[in-house]
Formats: sequence, structure tokens, C-alpha cells
Amino acid sequence: MHLLSFDEIMPAFVERAHQMVWCDMATVDAKQRPRTRIIHPLWRDGVGYATSLRTGPKANDIDRNPAVSLAYVSNPSAPAYAECWADWVDDRAARIEIWEWMKSIPEPLGYDTETMFGSYDFPDLTIMRFRPWQIRLAEAGKPDALRVWRQET
Repeated sequence: MHLLSFDEIMPAFVERAHQMVWCDMATVDAKQRPRTRIIHPLWRDGVGYATSLRTGPKANDIDRNPAVSLAYVSNPSAPAYAECWADWVDDRAARIEIWEWMKSIPEPLGYDTETMFGSYDFPDLTIMRFRPWQIRLAEAGKPDALRVWRQET
């Protein structure tokens, strides 16, 4: 295992994450059971963002326990993992700025939230924000190639 600084690992993580586009997000429910779903985050300046509705199990889980795990595994020989604190971007102007940034990125990574939902003012539409506290980049068959960053506590 190779411990790296945040600045060393982030470019490689973002490259993998943006190449894979979709990831599996795990949350913990009220009975402490894991729950997963597929999401589509984009990363900028060391922070991930994903369009979301702030309703249902995902929102309830994050509001109760903001620790989430993101697994990018569409390339099983080079998976990427981010353990993060998740929260919500509540400021409307900040959300619109993020959505406009997402729209400016070519598909399949970028997408137009307004077209998907009809309006930026769709009820309960918001942005989930992910702030990593650990990142792992693995390579299948090469356990000594594992690269890790952990936030100092």
C-alpha cells in the first residue's frame, strides 16, 4: 500500500471516476443496514456533486448518517473508492451554478439537469455534495499497487 497526499491521489481518482461515470453509493439505514444505489457524481476541486431529489430512503439515510461509500467498479481491474461525508447544497444560486457546470461537460459525463426535470425549481430537486475522507485506487492482481489517501484526524 502506498499512502499519498490528497493532491497526489485526486487527479488519478477523478480520471478514473469520470471515465467510469457511474458509481455505487452505499448509505446506512435507520437499523444500521447498508443500502446501495447507482448515482452519477461529477468531481471538481476535490469535491463530488450529484443531482438528487431530497426525498426517500437516500435522503433519510444521509440526513441521519452522512457517511457514504462510493465504489467505481465498472472497470474491475482498476476500481476506485471514495469514503465521504455527504450533505446537501441548499443555496439555490450555488445549485444552479453547479448544474450549469454539469451541463457544460460533454455527455456521457455531463448532463442537463433542467432538461431532465423540466426546471431547476422542480420540487425537492437539489445537489448532493461529497467530501472525501479516504480514497483508494486499486489494481486487480497487484495488491502492492494499492494507492490510498486518508484525511488526518
